[in-house]
Amino acid sequence: MLRMTAEIIDLCENRIELRHQKNTSHESRTEYQKANREVRTTMKEAKEEWIKE
Repeated sequence: MLRMTAEIIDLCENRIELRHQKNTSHESRTEYQKANREVRTTMKEAKEEWIKE
């Protein structure tokens, strides 16, 4: 089973906080999109590592 590292959990929590603010300004939306991309990339890398094991 894929392990959710502390780093991934922290990134997800940050993304959730930014999700609530993303509609307030263009800058907030950009921050949310960046955080979302980082979460997806980190999850994809963790999955690939897990598959290799």
